[in-house]
Amino acid sequence: MPSNPALVKFRAQSSLFGLLDEAGQLQLMAAAKVENHPAGAILVKQGDEGHAFFILSEGKLEVQVEEEGQARPIATLERGAFFGEIAALLGETRSATVKALGPVTVMRFDMPAVKEILAHYPAVRQVLVRLALKRGEENLTEQMQHDFA
Repeated sequence: MPSNPALVKFRAQSSLFGLLDEAGQLQLMAAAKVENHPAGAILVKQGDEGHAFFILSEGKLEVQVEEEGQARPIATLERGAFFGEIAALLGETRSATVKALGPVTVMRFDMPAVKEILAHYPAVRQVLVRLALKRGEENLTEQMQHDFA
């Protein structure tokens, strides 16, 4: 158990940190940038390039997909959720828009720093890529169910 109170807090906020040993957690924490956003703020926009992923520290977010010019909510994210990892890890464009439902605090992880850390943790990178692919598959399934309902 780490003695560093910030690590204890990060572990409580996201299982992502549990994939790393304490040294990796410290490196990832050092790479994090804390951002505060007001209600209604768009944190990531569908179609944009993704160069970072995020962990929600406080507040709630809505995940939306745009169809025929209309935003349709598909999920609500709560404290500890991470998002934006599909585009960031796979070098793709954002598959959804993420909007703040109220004031939110997120930790932003820019990919150049994260890739440097993950180079020392190949098993963690594999887990994250599998999670990203699974989430992408779930988004596609949900989209198809909506389109053919």
